[in-house]
Amino acid sequence: MQQGPYVPIQSSNGPKQKRAKRESPFPLLIISIAFSFMLLGAILNFMAEQKEAPDSEDFSFEGYQEAIDEYNDSVQNLEAISSLFMLFGTIGLGAGLFFYAAEASSHLPDYARAALMLGAMYYLVRMATSEISIVDMLTLFGSI
Repeated sequence: MQQGPYVPIQSSNGPKQKRAKRESPFPLLIISIAFSFMLLGAILNFMAEQKEAPDSEDFSFEGYQEAIDEYNDSVQNLEAISSLFMLFGTIGLGAGLFFYAAEASSHLPDYARAALMLGAMYYLVRMATSEISIVDMLTLFGSI
């Protein structure tokens, strides 16, 4: 029985090691951005609530009407931008949770992945079909 010459195992001719499948950071990035949008929306809503109306003693009648109009416009703009960021945040959170359950949760057991997918789907369906919006729910429960 003839064998070839002995070749020591080196890193170049050794057995190939399987590389672990790298999971995409995309779902976690979406979730982080969504939470950032929601935080920014909450900050803008706080700014709209804390903005003080101009004092009537500092203006003439026409100047006061103009200042009140500017104040109302700025408060409405802050509230509109706040609700826009909150809406983008809630939609992004639902999408991020769905993508996380679908793509990046392979390290979790099957029952945990199924529960995560079920929760993400319930969140998305509830958000799309609810009579009251998520922002209104948060506002309602925030005042309790």
